[in-house]
Amino acid sequence: MLLRGEEARPNQLDFLHIRPLSRAFASFIHGADAAISWLGRSYGKTIHVALQLRYLLLLVFFAGLGATVWIYQRVPTGFIPRKIKATLRHRAGAPGLLARLHRRIG
Repeated sequence: MLLRGEEARPNQLDFLHIRPLSRAFASFIHGADAAISWLGRSYGKTIHVALQLRYLLLLVFFAGLGATVWIYQRVPTGFIPRKIKATLRHRAGAPGLLARLHRRIG
């Protein structure tokens, strides 16, 4: 049943001889196919626009990255125990980078 072609998929429940169930399944399949097609077209259009605005998006990315570093430095972390803070820095994968940023900025 699952190895049939795409054109036979909406009719897979015909063997049950329950027409309302078969029609409901066919409607569901056609709706899901239409939704997936729409998502694919929308994704393609979004990527097209993003590639046209790539320098703006690169600027937005670095602005967000800078804002993250700025907020990280400004938010008080006194309520987080030192051991957990060290674990978080270790898991972030860049404790040396953060230390260098602190020395340069602060």
